[in-house]
Amino acid sequence: MNFLKKIFFSNKITSILFLLLSFSMGIATFLEKKYSTDFAKIFIYESKWFEIIILLIIINLIGNIYKYKLWNKKKFPILIFHLSFILIIIGGFLSRYFSYEGIVSLREGNTTNKINSQKSYIKLNVSKKNYKKFYYDPYVISNFHNNYEKKFIVNKNPLKIKIIKFISCPKIILSKKNPLEKIIKIIYLNKNNREESFIKNKNEINIDKIPFSFNKTISHGIIIFEKKGMVYIKSSFTGKKINMINGKISLIIKNKSEILDKRSLYEIKINSHKKINWVIPDDIVKGELKYIDSCNEKDNNKNIIIAEIFFKKKRKRIIFTGGKNSIIMSHPISINNYKISVGYGSILLNLPFYLHLNKFELKNYPGSDFPSSFMSSITIKDKNINNNYLIYMNNVLDYKGYRFFQSGYDFDKKGTHLFVNNNYWGTFFSYTGYTFMSIGMFLNFFWKGTRFYHLRKQMNYVKK
Repeated sequence: MNFLKKIFFSNKITSILFLLLSFSMGIATFLEKKYSTDFAKIFIYESKWFEIIILLIIINLIGNIYKYKLWNKKKFPILIFHLSFILIIIGGFLSRYFSYEGIVSLREGNTTNKINSQKSYIKLNVSKKNYKKFYYDPYVISNFHNNYEKKFIVNKNPLKIKIIKFISCPKIILSKKNPLEKIIKIIYLNKNNREESFIKNKNEINIDKIPFSFNKTISHGIIIFEKKGMVYIKSSFTGKKINMINGKISLIIKNKSEILDKRSLYEIKINSHKKINWVIPDDIVKGELKYIDSCNEKDNNKNIIIAEIFFKKKRKRIIFTGGKNSIIMSHPISINNYKISVGYGSILLNLPFYLHLNKFELKNYPGSDFPSSFMSSITIKDKNINNNYLIYMNNVLDYKGYRFFQSGYDFDKKGTHLFVNNNYWGTFFSYTGYTFMSIGMFLNFFWKGTRFYHLRKQMNYVKK
């Protein structure tokens, strides 16, 4: 026992542990710059070995307090200095496990108490008649960290999720090597950017929230279908068709079937403010859709995840999109009348009060479109109390342990994005620790009995 005390409570071990901590944080900074913040979290900050180093430092500091009897009056500044590190580490522990951060998105005139969490989760939604349950498990997926496997208990039955493939920033391609099914390619404009997608036989996709189907009957949207060797289109909306060769314009009549013209521009009018422009450039092709990586680790806000679900002695594969800040769930699969959806990304958290956006204001630098400042006029509705606040770039709102920062705004300047932090106790212990550290360092220079005090006395003696 005494041997262990000599090892764990020695000054050499203290030095080694702090050197390990500093070296680890330096490596984490390098990894964050080279790869991503998530990469540094996975392999350094949120790893078990890093937490063990932190735990050993606390044990070592507490042990040294007892070993050297630092509560002695002469050693009081050293005690304060040791306590400061313990408080800072406790603050970090509370921040790590009990705090949360997120984004509140608000449009002018709207009210909400929902936060889109910054932390990412594997999400599971299961329903059957009157049974409905939502599960979530914190996890960061990356190209280097995608071997997730977890068992959940669903209505007293085990359900296992296993990720078998992760594709960051996926790009979908059409391969003709394996002619599995009929596929049609569609090119469309998304915010003036050209994008392309594919619709598989008897499937549908959404383009700007409008359903497009291929050989599948839907009640609302745009249907592309085959009949007697010809390809037709039927639209729930009116619009026009522009021949890209001769410029001829034809009208599209609502709910009327007509022959699809390849390489003609279709302009479908959804309402007075919205329209969709799209083209079918090629014939129907028999092939297979595949996903490939198209970006680096830092650009991973949208990913394709392929997982397997094991439930009720059955196994099914599910493909879904996910990424940081994503709240989208997959289309449900059915196993023994249970509807199962999976997702990856943020979850919605609830504030204990409501926020109402009265007005968002943005000012640009004179003669330019670059913002100089932006501000949100907010009303906090807490039970029967309404309080008005202004949040702008250098003005943070603190309310009931929550801190609100102005972080962004919508493209049309009619909505705001507020960064929310709830870390009262973590901040309290950390700041108290920093205060203790400052006091301890200051007292070390003047407190009778400290090393600095003796050095000062020797210097004064030499001068005399």
